[in-house]
Amino acid sequence: ERGDDPAEAAMAVADAEQAELRAERDRARSTAVALENQLAAVWNAAGALANAQLAALKAERIRRNR
Repeated sequence: ERGDDPAEAAMAVADAEQAELRAERDRARSTAVALENQLAAVWNAAGALANAQLAALKAERIRRNR
């Protein structure tokens, strides 16, 4: 009977383990992408803040020089 073949059973276990490893890899990849996106958002916010601070300093300098 097919279900009694040890080699076939071993292959089924190996296939299941491979599927688990692929799923784990995909979860890790998704997490990495999410973290990269969050980092990019923080970096962009920091850049926007720096630009706003620079604009405020320039405006203050212009106001003082009038």
